[in-house]
Amino acid sequence: MCTGFSFLSKSKQAILGRTMDFVYHLEGQPAVQPRHFYWESRVEYKGKTQYGFIGAGSDMEGFLFG
Repeated sequence: MCTGFSFLSKSKQAILGRTMDFVYHLEGQPAVQPRHFYWESRVEYKGKTQYGFIGAGSDMEGFLFG
């Protein structure tokens, strides 16, 4: 079961978090994505992120999953 949480910082910024459950051992590594990061996907999508995030993921043939 996935779990989520949210709270407001002292400066009234929203902080969100969520877990993800997998049926196998993910062997995840830290993944950090800064705000306004430009990226290109494998399905011909290009874009710039609005928000940054920190999480965990697994490298699957050059694709970050998790």
